[in-house]
Amino acid sequence: MRTSVLCLLFAAVFATELYPQPNFHRTIHPLDVYTNGFCLESGAPGTAQGVGSQQYVAVQPCRYGQIVSNWDGQKMTLGLGAIGGVAAAVVTVGDMQDIRQKYGLTSNINDQTAYLSIHFDEAKSKMVIVGKDATSSKMTFQDMITPDSAPLMTTKSGSVNFEPKAGFVYIGRLTPEPVSNSWEDTTLFFKLLVLEDGNGATDPEALEVRWDIFSVGSGVSIPTLPDDLCSSALSAAAGANTTGAVGVVMSILALMGVIAIPILFFIFRRRLIAFTSV
Repeated sequence: MRTSVLCLLFAAVFATELYPQPNFHRTIHPLDVYTNGFCLESGAPGTAQGVGSQQYVAVQPCRYGQIVSNWDGQKMTLGLGAIGGVAAAVVTVGDMQDIRQKYGLTSNINDQTAYLSIHFDEAKSKMVIVGKDATSSKMTFQDMITPDSAPLMTTKSGSVNFEPKAGFVYIGRLTPEPVSNSWEDTTLFFKLLVLEDGNGATDPEALEVRWDIFSVGSGVSIPTLPDDLCSSALSAAAGANTTGAVGVVMSILALMGVIAIPILFFIFRRRLIAFTSV
């Protein structure tokens, strides 16, 4: 409740349309009971401690799907989906050198633009990426090739696992039920960049990933604030050591004060002017 209210307060201050693609930067560790997985839609830990009669039970808070890590003693893998009632698909697009070569990107298109441009064009029902002739003043797109898009049309029940490689870009898609050769019923569409893959180690190491949600299904609710802004606000609130409703009330009062001060100043200023002119 407190988390939701705080995020809503910040949403009231910062226009949500400025952040059309929520993204999450997380460190995943297979041995940590809380951070061995995260909710894809919110970036929240994939495991939480229950409350009430479930106080000592690990519960799964994710609504649409998880990203989880697995260590088999020799290598690290990532799994997408990983909760009941979710089907998933994933495709490996490659590192930025692979992407530039496959799509003929010129030097005027940097790697950041190439990554950020990957999305699903809902009007054309196609996966697209920045065009070969794109410039900073004229953005164009080209269809993604069949090996980078067709596998996403078919989702399978349960977790879809793959071996992550640092610097590689992956595209994932979630649906409520398995679908075959269809873009219908998409819950979440996202791209994933692996920063640290945890492989090559004799002991399990943390993975570092970033994912961007670029398309959601009808009725799907996800955060619209940039992840770093909301996380910073929540961490600061938690560090303030305020409790439950008191923290929420204080936050609301602070926001009301920021809004009210200019209004009150304007009203009293007009009254003061009227008084002195009599």
